[in-house]
Amino acid sequence: MEARHLRYALTLAEHAHFGRAASALGIAQPPLSKQIADLEREVGTRLFDRTRQGVFPTAAGAAFLARARRALDEITAASADAARAARGETGRLRLGFIASALLQPLPDVLGRFVRERPDVQLELHEMATKRSTAALVSGELDVAIGLGRPRGVGAEQLVSVPIGHDHLVAVVSSTHPYAGQSSVDVDQLRRQPLIVAPGEDEPAVVTGLRTLLGKDSPALAGATVARDIHTIISLAACGWA
Repeated sequence: MEARHLRYALTLAEHAHFGRAASALGIAQPPLSKQIADLEREVGTRLFDRTRQGVFPTAAGAAFLARARRALDEITAASADAARAARGETGRLRLGFIASALLQPLPDVLGRFVRERPDVQLELHEMATKRSTAALVSGELDVAIGLGRPRGVGAEQLVSVPIGHDHLVAVVSSTHPYAGQSSVDVDQLRRQPLIVAPGEDEPAVVTGLRTLLGKDSPALAGATVARDIHTIISLAACGWA
């Protein structure tokens, strides 16, 4: 039994005439008559009385048509739900992100997403770039915001799109000798104790610092390690570096 059989039967019940029903369906009358006869054989009972006054559902036909109408409504709803899911209007989105993404661009993006996709369940997971890459490969995440291109086992299976560029900024306390300067040079950084993210968490940052300061830089060798950007800023504000 196919959905078209249900539509044929409902249309015939509505028009009470094979000719008018066939015209409404856009088919010839003989094929419609045959399809209804095939449907009755499949159901195992007569669904319509054919009379000179018209074609009318039997008691069995009325019971069948009531469920047929609900079935077609469900099929229509199922198609609509599938289309909405395909457009990303329903379902679930699992997003991994580094802490610094909460500064930019996540706040604006999340607010807009919630407004425009209220029926999508959004799951947020803060994690380092390396961990989010592994989570994408294993299917634990749908999308991730990290630093640099994905690295590690399975990273070649992923597609990355640049959405912005970070700039290294030196943060010091208000009492630090550099506080009044508009900028600091590399030699000044080499002479300062640093607070940095761990290399295994944010390899792009550490690689950039090693390139900038030198692979064997004493500033990096003695650096304080902090995972969260807010922790790094707070420690600098305390005069730790």
